[in-house]
Amino acid sequence: MLYPPKCPVCDEILSGGVKDFLDDEKIKGVNAWICDRCRDNLSIIKSPICLKCGQSIDDKRVQYCADCARYEHSFDEGRALWNFSLDARRILLKFKYASRRDYGYFISKELYNHYAHWIKSKSIDCIIPIPISKKRYRQRGYNQAQLIARPLGKMLGIPVRSDLLLRKKNTIRQKELSRVQRKNNLKNAFFISQDVVNLRGVLLIDDIFTTGSTLDAAAEILKCGGVHSVYTLCAGAGKNT
Repeated sequence: MLYPPKCPVCDEILSGGVKDFLDDEKIKGVNAWICDRCRDNLSIIKSPICLKCGQSIDDKRVQYCADCARYEHSFDEGRALWNFSLDARRILLKFKYASRRDYGYFISKELYNHYAHWIKSKSIDCIIPIPISKKRYRQRGYNQAQLIARPLGKMLGIPVRSDLLLRKKNTIRQKELSRVQRKNNLKNAFFISQDVVNLRGVLLIDDIFTTGSTLDAAAEILKCGGVHSVYTLCAGAGKNT
Protein backbone atom coordinates (compact mmCIF):
# COMPACT_ATOMS: atom_id res chain seq x y z
CA MET A 1 0.00 0.00 0.00
CA LEU A 2 2.80 2.41 0.83
CA TYR A 3 5.10 1.42 -2.04
CA PRO A 4 2.96 -0.18 -4.77
CA PRO A 5 4.74 -1.81 -7.73
CA LYS A 6 5.23 0.60 -10.63
CA CYS A 7 5.90 0.02 -14.30
CA PRO A 8 9.68 0.36 -14.90
CA VAL A 9 9.09 2.33 -18.11
CA CYS A 10 6.23 4.79 -17.50
CA ASP A 11 6.33 4.63 -13.67
CA GLU A 12 2.54 4.22 -13.44
CA ILE A 13 1.19 2.10 -10.55
CA LEU A 14 0.52 -1.44 -11.75
CA SER A 15 -2.98 -2.86 -11.36
CA GLY A 16 -2.14 -6.43 -10.28
CA GLY A 17 -2.39 -7.55 -6.66
CA VAL A 18 0.68 -8.28 -4.57
CA LYS A 19 0.26 -12.02 -5.14
CA ASP A 20 0.56 -11.50 -8.91
CA PHE A 21 4.05 -10.11 -8.40
CA LEU A 22 5.33 -12.64 -5.90
CA ASP A 23 3.63 -15.90 -6.90
CA ASP A 24 6.30 -18.20 -8.35
CA GLU A 25 3.55 -20.43 -9.74
CA LYS A 26 3.11 -17.81 -12.45
CA ILE A 27 6.74 -17.52 -13.53
CA LYS A 28 5.94 -19.03 -16.91
CA GLY A 29 3.16 -16.57 -17.62
CA VAL A 30 3.01 -12.91 -18.53
CA ASN A 31 5.34 -10.71 -16.52
CA ALA A 32 3.14 -8.68 -14.16
CA TRP A 33 5.91 -6.19 -13.40
CA ILE A 34 5.26 -4.05 -16.49
CA CYS A 35 2.12 -2.55 -18.00
CA ASP A 36 0.84 -3.96 -21.29
CA ARG A 37 1.44 -0.77 -23.25
CA CYS A 38 5.08 -0.50 -22.25
CA ARG A 39 5.70 -4.23 -22.73
CA ASP A 40 4.69 -3.88 -26.36
CA ASN A 41 7.02 -0.91 -26.84
CA LEU A 42 10.16 -2.65 -25.58
CA SER A 43 12.45 -3.71 -28.42
CA ILE A 44 13.05 -7.43 -27.89
CA ILE A 45 16.03 -8.86 -29.78
CA LYS A 46 14.65 -11.20 -32.42
CA SER A 47 16.00 -13.34 -35.23
CA PRO A 48 18.22 -12.92 -37.15
CA ILE A 49 20.83 -12.69 -34.42
CA CYS A 50 24.59 -13.09 -34.24
CA LEU A 51 25.37 -16.71 -33.40
CA LYS A 52 28.18 -15.61 -31.09
CA CYS A 53 27.02 -12.63 -29.02
CA GLY A 54 23.25 -12.79 -29.67
CA GLN A 55 22.83 -9.21 -30.87
CA SER A 56 20.50 -8.29 -33.73
CA ILE A 57 21.91 -8.37 -37.25
CA ASP A 58 20.32 -6.91 -40.37
CA ASP A 59 21.51 -9.40 -42.96
CA LYS A 60 19.97 -12.89 -42.78
CA ARG A 61 22.74 -14.23 -45.01
CA VAL A 62 25.49 -13.77 -42.40
CA GLN A 63 25.97 -15.69 -39.17
CA TYR A 64 27.91 -13.13 -37.15
CA CYS A 65 27.66 -9.42 -36.49
CA ALA A 66 30.45 -7.19 -37.83
CA ASP A 67 32.06 -7.09 -34.39
CA CYS A 68 32.18 -10.85 -33.84
CA ALA A 69 33.41 -11.38 -37.41
CA ARG A 70 36.41 -9.15 -36.65
CA TYR A 71 37.20 -9.95 -33.01
CA GLU A 72 37.46 -13.26 -31.17
CA HIS A 73 35.53 -13.62 -27.92
CA SER A 74 36.52 -15.78 -24.95
CA PHE A 75 32.96 -16.87 -24.18
CA ASP A 76 31.32 -19.61 -26.25
CA GLU A 77 27.91 -18.11 -26.94
CA GLY A 78 25.75 -15.29 -25.63
CA ARG A 79 22.24 -13.89 -25.67
CA ALA A 80 20.69 -10.53 -24.80
CA LEU A 81 17.09 -9.54 -24.16
CA TRP A 82 16.53 -5.97 -25.38
CA ASN A 83 18.03 -3.73 -28.00
CA PHE A 84 19.32 -0.68 -26.13
CA SER A 85 16.39 1.49 -27.21
CA LEU A 86 15.04 4.47 -25.26
CA ASP A 87 12.71 2.43 -23.02
CA ALA A 88 15.28 -0.31 -22.32
CA ARG A 89 17.88 2.35 -21.59
CA ARG A 90 15.49 4.01 -19.11
CA ILE A 91 14.93 0.72 -17.27
CA LEU A 92 18.58 -0.30 -17.11
CA LEU A 93 19.96 3.08 -16.11
CA LYS A 94 17.42 3.46 -13.29
CA PHE A 95 18.14 -0.11 -12.21
CA LYS A 96 21.90 0.49 -12.19
CA TYR A 97 22.23 4.05 -10.92
CA ALA A 98 18.94 5.06 -9.26
CA SER A 99 18.67 2.21 -6.73
CA ARG A 100 15.64 0.62 -8.43
CA ARG A 101 16.55 -2.82 -7.08
CA ASP A 102 13.01 -4.08 -7.64
CA TYR A 103 13.71 -4.07 -11.38
CA GLY A 104 16.02 -7.05 -10.85
CA TYR A 105 13.11 -9.47 -10.48
CA PHE A 106 11.32 -7.97 -13.50
CA ILE A 107 14.42 -8.37 -15.68
CA SER A 108 15.00 -11.91 -14.37
CA LYS A 109 11.48 -12.94 -15.24
CA GLU A 110 11.77 -11.49 -18.74
CA LEU A 111 15.04 -13.37 -19.27
CA TYR A 112 13.41 -16.56 -18.01
CA ASN A 113 10.40 -16.17 -20.29
CA HIS A 114 12.59 -15.64 -23.37
CA TYR A 115 15.67 -17.77 -22.71
CA ALA A 116 14.84 -20.59 -20.27
CA HIS A 117 14.87 -23.17 -23.07
CA TRP A 118 18.21 -21.91 -24.42
CA ILE A 119 19.79 -21.94 -20.95
CA LYS A 120 18.53 -25.45 -20.18
CA SER A 121 20.02 -26.73 -23.45
CA LYS A 122 23.54 -25.69 -22.41
CA SER A 123 24.18 -28.00 -19.41
CA ILE A 124 24.80 -25.09 -17.04
CA ASP A 125 26.26 -26.10 -13.66
CA CYS A 126 26.01 -22.66 -12.09
CA ILE A 127 25.17 -19.02 -12.76
CA ILE A 128 27.78 -16.37 -11.98
CA PRO A 129 26.92 -12.65 -11.87
CA ILE A 130 29.69 -10.35 -13.08
CA PRO A 131 31.20 -8.92 -9.87
CA ILE A 132 31.80 -5.25 -9.14
CA SER A 133 34.60 -3.81 -7.03
CA LYS A 134 34.25 -3.31 -3.28
CA LYS A 135 34.47 0.46 -3.77
CA ARG A 136 31.64 0.50 -6.31
CA TYR A 137 29.57 -1.82 -4.12
CA ARG A 138 29.92 0.58 -1.19
CA GLN A 139 28.89 3.51 -3.39
CA ARG A 140 25.92 1.78 -5.02
CA GLY A 141 24.90 -0.58 -2.22
CA TYR A 142 24.26 -3.55 -4.53
CA ASN A 143 25.51 -5.45 -7.57
CA GLN A 144 22.90 -5.17 -10.33
CA ALA A 145 24.05 -8.39 -12.03
CA GLN A 146 23.55 -10.26 -8.77
CA LEU A 147 19.98 -8.93 -8.45
CA ILE A 148 19.24 -10.40 -11.88
CA ALA A 149 21.05 -13.69 -11.29
CA ARG A 150 19.50 -14.70 -7.96
CA PRO A 151 15.82 -14.87 -8.97
CA LEU A 152 16.74 -16.27 -12.39
CA GLY A 153 18.66 -19.09 -10.73
CA LYS A 154 15.68 -19.82 -8.49
CA MET A 155 13.32 -19.97 -11.48
CA LEU A 156 15.66 -22.31 -13.36
CA GLY A 157 16.71 -24.43 -10.39
CA ILE A 158 20.39 -23.63 -11.08
CA PRO A 159 22.69 -22.53 -8.23
CA VAL A 160 23.97 -18.96 -8.29
CA ARG A 161 27.61 -18.65 -7.19
CA SER A 162 28.59 -15.08 -6.36
CA ASP A 163 31.61 -16.35 -4.44
CA LEU A 164 33.56 -17.98 -7.30
CA LEU A 165 34.49 -14.97 -9.45
CA LEU A 166 35.62 -11.83 -7.65
CA ARG A 167 36.91 -8.43 -8.70
CA LYS A 168 40.25 -7.35 -7.27
CA LYS A 169 40.51 -3.80 -8.58
CA ASN A 170 38.27 -0.82 -9.18
CA THR A 171 38.43 -0.16 -12.92
CA ILE A 172 37.48 2.96 -14.87
CA ARG A 173 33.88 2.89 -16.12
CA GLN A 174 33.84 0.94 -19.37
CA LYS A 175 31.40 3.25 -21.16
CA GLU A 176 34.04 5.99 -21.15
CA LEU A 177 36.64 3.88 -23.02
CA SER A 178 37.37 2.61 -26.51
CA ARG A 179 37.52 -1.12 -27.29
CA VAL A 180 41.29 -1.34 -26.83
CA GLN A 181 41.12 0.74 -23.66
CA ARG A 182 38.34 -1.49 -22.29
CA LYS A 183 40.44 -4.60 -22.80
CA ASN A 184 43.48 -3.06 -21.12
CA ASN A 185 41.31 -1.69 -18.32
CA LEU A 186 40.16 -5.21 -17.42
CA LYS A 187 43.56 -6.90 -17.38
CA ASN A 188 43.91 -8.77 -14.08
CA ALA A 189 40.59 -7.31 -12.90
CA PHE A 190 39.09 -10.68 -11.88
CA PHE A 191 40.26 -13.68 -9.91
CA ILE A 192 38.82 -17.09 -9.00
CA SER A 193 38.41 -17.73 -5.29
CA GLN A 194 37.83 -21.51 -5.48
CA ASP A 195 38.58 -24.52 -7.66
CA VAL A 196 36.28 -24.52 -10.71
CA VAL A 197 37.84 -27.37 -12.67
CA ASN A 198 34.78 -29.60 -12.15
CA LEU A 199 32.38 -27.08 -13.73
CA ARG A 200 31.35 -28.07 -17.25
CA GLY A 201 29.23 -25.05 -18.11
CA VAL A 202 28.85 -21.61 -16.54
CA LEU A 203 26.38 -18.83 -17.35
CA LEU A 204 27.68 -15.29 -16.80
CA ILE A 205 25.07 -12.60 -16.09
CA ASP A 206 25.54 -8.88 -16.74
CA ASP A 207 23.20 -5.96 -17.29
CA ILE A 208 24.44 -4.49 -20.60
CA PHE A 209 26.46 -5.91 -23.50
CA THR A 210 28.42 -3.50 -25.69
CA THR A 211 31.79 -4.79 -26.87
CA GLY A 212 31.76 -7.80 -24.54
CA SER A 213 35.14 -6.88 -23.01
CA THR A 214 33.98 -7.48 -19.42
CA LEU A 215 32.43 -10.83 -20.27
CA ASP A 216 35.53 -11.82 -22.25
CA ALA A 217 37.82 -11.05 -19.31
CA ALA A 218 35.62 -13.06 -16.95
CA ALA A 219 35.25 -15.97 -19.37
CA GLU A 220 38.97 -16.10 -20.02
CA ILE A 221 39.92 -16.49 -16.37
CA LEU A 222 37.18 -19.07 -15.79
CA LYS A 223 38.42 -21.14 -18.71
CA CYS A 224 42.00 -20.82 -17.53
CA GLY A 225 40.74 -22.21 -14.21
CA GLY A 226 39.29 -25.27 -15.93
CA VAL A 227 35.69 -24.39 -16.86
CA HIS A 228 34.84 -26.10 -20.15
CA SER A 229 32.16 -23.78 -21.56
CA VAL A 230 31.15 -20.21 -20.68
CA TYR A 231 27.88 -18.68 -21.87
CA THR A 232 26.62 -15.14 -21.34
CA LEU A 233 23.22 -13.54 -20.80
CA CYS A 234 22.55 -9.80 -20.61
CA ALA A 235 19.46 -7.67 -20.21
CA GLY A 236 20.37 -5.13 -22.90
CA ALA A 237 22.69 -4.93 -25.88
CA GLY A 238 24.01 -1.73 -27.40
CA LYS A 239 25.90 -1.14 -30.60
CA ASN A 240 29.49 -2.30 -30.55
CA THR A 241 32.11 0.39 -30.97
